[in-house]
Amino acid sequence: MNFTGAVDSGSAMDARPKILIAFSLILACVTTPITSPAAFVVYLAFALLWGAFSGASAVRILFSAAAVIPFTLAAALFVPFMNTGAAGGYYVLAGVSLSKSGLLILAGASVKAYVCAACLFTLSAITPFPKLMEGLERLRVPAGFVNIIGFTHRQIFSLAGEARRMKLARDLRLYGGKWIWNAGVAGGMIGTLYVRGYERGERIYNAMLSRGHSGSFITGPARAMTMKDMASVAASALFLLAVRIAS
Repeated sequence: MNFTGAVDSGSAMDARPKILIAFSLILACVTTPITSPAAFVVYLAFALLWGAFSGASAVRILFSAAAVIPFTLAAALFVPFMNTGAAGGYYVLAGVSLSKSGLLILAGASVKAYVCAACLFTLSAITPFPKLMEGLERLRVPAGFVNIIGFTHRQIFSLAGEARRMKLARDLRLYGGKWIWNAGVAGGMIGTLYVRGYERGERIYNAMLSRGHSGSFITGPARAMTMKDMASVAASALFLLAVRIAS
C-alpha cells in the first residue's frame, strides 16, 4: 500500500498521529448511515485534502481507491436479490425483483469501502511503509497483525516480480494463446507462481532472521508525541465526530 515516489511527510508528523487520524476517519465512515450521503462527501474530501496538504496526488488516490469496488460488488452483489426482512418494497426490472433495502445495503457497502480505501491510500501515500509499521507497533497493535501486514507487503512485490519473469519466459517461447482452450497454460502458470512464491517467501523470511529480525519493526528510540501531533489528532477527531453526529 505504498506509493512510489510519495512525499515523505514523516519529518513533519510522526506516524502515530497519522494512523490515529486515519482510524478516526474510518470509524466515522463505517458508523455513518448511507442515508446521509453528504457525510461521505465530507469524509472523502477530508482524506483528499489531508493527502494534498502532505504532498500526495488526490487524483491518484481517487483512482487507486476504485480498485476495491469490484471486490465489494462481488461480495454484496446478491444482496438486492434477497429478502432482507426490512420494509421498503421492491423494484421490478425486466421481470426481476430487487429489494430496495438490499440495494441500499449494496450502495452503502460500496461507498464506505471506497472512502475507507481512499483514507488508507492517503495514509500510505504520506507515510513510508517502515515508519507505518513502526507506528503501529508503538501504538501497541498486536505484533502478529503487524507482521502479517509487513510480510504481505514484501510478498506482493516478490510475487509481482515472479509473475513478470514467468510472463517474459512465456512470451519468448512465442506463446500466442488467446482462446479458452489455452486456459490450461494460464492455470499451470498460476500453480507454478504459487509454489515459487511460497518458496521465495521462506527464503526471504530466513534471510531476515539471519540479519537479526526479531519480529519487531522498531528501529530507533521512542519519540514522544508533540503537542502539535496531539492537537492534530484531537482537531481531526472532533471534526469527524461533529460530521458523524450531524449525519
